[in-house]
Amino acid sequence: MIRKAIFPRCYLQGKDILNNLGGIGELETKKLFVLGTNTAVKQIIPVNLSSWQQICRIEYETFSGKCTWDEINRVRKIAASHNCDFIMGLGGGKAIDTARVVAWQLGVKYIAAPTIAATDAPTASACVVYNDAGAIVDYFTTANPDYVLVDTRIIARAPVRFLVSGMGDALATWFEAETCDRSHFKNICGGLNLRAVMAMAHLCYQTLLEYGRAAKISCEHKVVSPALEHIVEANTLLSGLGFESGGLSCAHGIHDCLCNLEGTHDYYHGEKVAFGTMAGLFLETRPQALIEEVYAFCRSVGLPTTLKKIGLEKVTDSQLKAAVQLVFDNKESYLHNIRVDLTPEGIIDAIRMADAFGGKEKN
Repeated sequence: MIRKAIFPRCYLQGKDILNNLGGIGELETKKLFVLGTNTAVKQIIPVNLSSWQQICRIEYETFSGKCTWDEINRVRKIAASHNCDFIMGLGGGKAIDTARVVAWQLGVKYIAAPTIAATDAPTASACVVYNDAGAIVDYFTTANPDYVLVDTRIIARAPVRFLVSGMGDALATWFEAETCDRSHFKNICGGLNLRAVMAMAHLCYQTLLEYGRAAKISCEHKVVSPALEHIVEANTLLSGLGFESGGLSCAHGIHDCLCNLEGTHDYYHGEKVAFGTMAGLFLETRPQALIEEVYAFCRSVGLPTTLKKIGLEKVTDSQLKAAVQLVFDNKESYLHNIRVDLTPEGIIDAIRMADAFGGKEKN
């Protein structure tokens, strides 16, 4: 029985930390290639470029917006031509994943610098590659970042929906890690869970309950408060370590089912994971008090608690069955990381129950 966990080499978080590139000593006199989103290239790089150039040599490129193999190959050629020592992904999850793959392919050090706290991608080794239509074509692991730089002033200025979505993704962390640990399922990095990881996953959940509402208010007013700092850490670090070294289960499996329904395509990953978490509570027959606690949290921060709130108000059972069956038939799906007599009908019942419970609660 081998227990295993993987971590980024160094995690740095704080207000204005990006101004001096986190004070990373080994960057001095080196060449840094930055892949930035359109917003990052127009708003973040220009105000920091002069200070960055005092630390290292800088080259940068605008990310296309899609993490596809065409984009990865395009960026790799540009980065290789600059003979860089470090590559930094500056933006959301897809920009970070693209830069991560390129750094791995070129064998150079990698820095993840998220500009939103919507997912736990920044700390991870896992990468998702899509086609031009937005469908997943590859899922694999590279290496965890050498550095993660999380500038909370930048995140506080991002749309609040990103932060809330990140809380939805983080919400699944404890429940999925506990399910995998209880049933001795292997985590994403291929081992059984360590007690340290379980403690971090539980801390992630506790942090959401305690600071989530205040952090949302902070973001709405673009204020970097202690609550915001705590939630950014939960969304990024605790959730990232928790999912990769704790494991995924039915919340992300149900998310994958929901993604097969067109009505959900305008909703963020974390919003669908949050609903998947709620459905998972019924699938695993969790205690009533815990279910009520999770729903109360979701309502307090604005996460969806009904199918209507993820674009599926009129979804039929036959549509749900077709969407669920696609994932259920994949025996490698995280949906199967659960010790119950799993059937497509049972999953649909859990989705319907989650919707009904959310509809009965006061708004």
